[in-house]
Amino acid sequence: MGSVKTTRSFEERIRSIDRNRQTMDANGYRAVMGRDGLLQMKAKRRMPRLMLPLRLLLAAAIMVTVFKVFLLLRLGEGEYLAHLDSLHAGGIVERAGAWVMQADVVTLWLAQLFAPIVG
Repeated sequence: MGSVKTTRSFEERIRSIDRNRQTMDANGYRAVMGRDGLLQMKAKRRMPRLMLPLRLLLAAAIMVTVFKVFLLLRLGEGEYLAHLDSLHAGGIVERAGAWVMQADVVTLWLAQLFAPIVG
């Protein structure tokens, strides 16, 4: 009985080593220094495919918010809202732009935060 368990354990270790080698071949590897000072090669983690579009959406949202803050500081709140009103009166594309460019809570808060710095 002990021999069967040992053989199974050995085969599981071999499969684990093979999986690790395949992962390192596919994704690359990095050197990590262990507590004992020895370098170990670890497989790089692959970023899930869902994360890239989420990162792009987050970056686009941040850029749009920064642009809105810049326009709000540059034009002033009254003129900014007047431009938004003229966009609301336009076609479907202009209305979509007005919806994206509306002054939300985060935009107003950032504009108040940076107003003394910008002048």
